[in-house]
Amino acid sequence: MRSKLTGFFLLLLIYSGVFACNSRTLVTDPAKLREIEGILQAIPVHPDMNEVAAAPTSSGESLLGKRYKSTLPLAEARRFYVEKLVEQGWRFDGEEAVKDRGRNKGERLLVFSRAGYRLDVKYAGERAGELGWRYSVQIRPTL
Repeated sequence: MRSKLTGFFLLLLIYSGVFACNSRTLVTDPAKLREIEGILQAIPVHPDMNEVAAAPTSSGESLLGKRYKSTLPLAEARRFYVEKLVEQGWRFDGEEAVKDRGRNKGERLLVFSRAGYRLDVKYAGERAGELGWRYSVQIRPTL
């Protein structure tokens, strides 16, 4: 009986690991990555934002993006991105507070979606000096 129970838990553990890996939206297909890069290139950039770095694949996910320095207030960035991205067929899914270890330092996330993709516009809040950027725009495929 014990070996059956051990086998069941081992199988459950393996199955859970496979499910968790598949839910990470990994993309290894070069054509798909080029498609994501093309979508990212078409995302409008506010004139008061200056690119400082690309944000390549992060945390094991196919997550491409760019980072920007700016003095642009969040309310103005929100208006700009909601207007411009909705014109491109993106749906504005809402705004979220971003917490780091249970604390929020003014960080916000504007979430958009379109045909199998999620696009996040992140505002760094009080962490802008520490991070070296105020806004980031990231895109990834959804399941």
